[in-house]
Amino acid sequence: MSEYALVRGGVVEQIIVASAQFAGDISPLWDAVVDIAPAVAAGQRVGIGWGWAGGPLFVAPAGPPPPPAPPPVPWRWYIDPGSFRDRFSIHKMTVLMSTDPGIQALLLDMQGRPWIDLQDSRVADALVYIGTVIPAIDAVQRARILTTPVTEYESLALRRLYFS
Repeated sequence: MSEYALVRGGVVEQIIVASAQFAGDISPLWDAVVDIAPAVAAGQRVGIGWGWAGGPLFVAPAGPPPPPAPPPVPWRWYIDPGSFRDRFSIHKMTVLMSTDPGIQALLLDMQGRPWIDLQDSRVADALVYIGTVIPAIDAVQRARILTTPVTEYESLALRRLYFS
């Protein structure tokens, strides 16, 4: 009795203990029926999933696949309203003190929200409107506000209140 690797498609699918006659009898059912004694004698282990390309030795399978990427963090682009206003930098007070009814409505709307989603197209539209009233909030400033990743500090309150 010997151990045999039953190979299909260059991969060990089963390992059996059998007589040489039985191994010969089932060989038409497999791509190869290989006596693993030479590999074991050479100090090699053989297992299901190992590769075989002919000859006495086998190839260990690659390690396990990498774990899947963690799901995206839902609040990655959510920013606290105060931190959002801080992103206007030196123009923050100009925006806050504006008497324009549209800007005042946007600021009032922001006050009632737990966070601002920087990837929400309505936020981008609001910044375009603010830029029509306050020219300093130009395309470059808007892009900086919307595309700078939110820091842990900028989302601290919302994460503590809603996501912990």
